[in-house]
Amino acid sequence: MREMTKKGFTIIELMVGVVLSSILAITAGVMLYYIFSSWKNNSIAVELQRDATVAIDMMARRIRPSPGTYIRSGGSQYFSDADSISIGQLSSPTENFWRSGDTLWYSHGSQRFVIIPSNQTYSDKIKLTYIKFTKDAASHSVIIKLKLEANNTPMILDPIQIGYRND
Repeated sequence: MREMTKKGFTIIELMVGVVLSSILAITAGVMLYYIFSSWKNNSIAVELQRDATVAIDMMARRIRPSPGTYIRSGGSQYFSDADSISIGQLSSPTENFWRSGDTLWYSHGSQRFVIIPSNQTYSDKIKLTYIKFTKDAASHSVIIKLKLEANNTPMILDPIQIGYRND
């Protein structure tokens, strides 16, 4: 009798191949998920950092040329740890920065602009949690402290000291 030559795979070999392929596919999927998730979270943090940098630059450009006597908060020229600042003439400020919820606002005259938005798409992921303005009359400067939060991770920025004109 002739011996039969073996051709093809047995059912056990096919099952082992399917299981190994499934494990590889699941592992690749999990890795891609974490890579995409990490990229998305980092891009949110970078966007928030960019918004904060723009906000601080904008505030610095408004505060520097302002005479110190016109920088005020809450009706007082001498303030400490205020969450808003008005710049302009003492009787009628022309520019304002203030925090409302998770949003930093700027107004000039009757126009209002959002500087650091409370991102509606990722409302729990991007937040302006703290902003304080402190006037240092001795050094003729305003100190701005910002605390941001991205993906429940605080991003505390170093206090920024902005000198103003001393007339």
